[in-house]
Amino acid sequence: MKNNFNSLSQKKLELETRVNDLSAEKSQLQRSVDALNQKKLELETRVNDLSVKKLELETRVNDLSAEKSQLQGSFDALNQKKLELETRVNDLSVEKGQREVLQRSEKGQREVLQRSFDALNQKKLELETRVTSWSEEPKKEKSKQGILLEQVVFLSGFLWGPDGLFMSSEPMSWSDSRHYCRDRGADLVIINTEEKQRRITSFIKERVWIGLYEIENEGIMKWVDDSPLTQGFWADGEPNNYRGEDEDCIELNPKKHTLNNWNDLRCSEKKKGICEK
Repeated sequence: MKNNFNSLSQKKLELETRVNDLSAEKSQLQRSVDALNQKKLELETRVNDLSVKKLELETRVNDLSAEKSQLQGSFDALNQKKLELETRVNDLSVEKGQREVLQRSEKGQREVLQRSFDALNQKKLELETRVTSWSEEPKKEKSKQGILLEQVVFLSGFLWGPDGLFMSSEPMSWSDSRHYCRDRGADLVIINTEEKQRRITSFIKERVWIGLYEIENEGIMKWVDDSPLTQGFWADGEPNNYRGEDEDCIELNPKKHTLNNWNDLRCSEKKKGICEK
């Protein structure tokens, strides 16, 4: 009996030890479970943060892609503009070369025309001398005067007819053109009839000054002999002081309609003038 009791006591002690060990193990496992749960919460929070960060990065990538597309469009437009400007520069370079060639050609032509003008003036003086010598001859001989004088026709852009009209030798301002005429005993031409307008327009080939001008700030047109303008042959929309500029001097443009080819210009513009004795 006593042996059984001792055996049971021993067994009890073993079981109590086992229970204590299991309790300790349970506590340790519980702490591990709690730690794992905490770790799980931390990982879930981390996953949520990373998901938010991912969405932010995806949004940023989309924004950058849109910005890239916009910049690419601007770059393509600038490249196109660059090509257009390069083409324009090349065109202007070619045009500049052509103008330089033309200017050299015009200079040579002016020299030829000046020589022609001088020769014609000499011829005119000779004819006037011959006409004067015929003034006392019979009427039949006087008819030859008109024939010879009519031979002084519009030639090389300077001189034509017996009516004392001639053109200045080179482009000048309106005032300088008038001085040119007056130095030669003439003045800028006055056109007060349709017949004269048609005649002058039919002979000239370039835009020229005539003897009409506007009195500054008064809007009154006058001829160089101080007579008022009574009949004008204005181009459409003229006179107009284009772009608000003071266009007080008048030109004749033969490329426009014969009876509608006057235009007001700044007096400093360079053009040849029609003189009249």
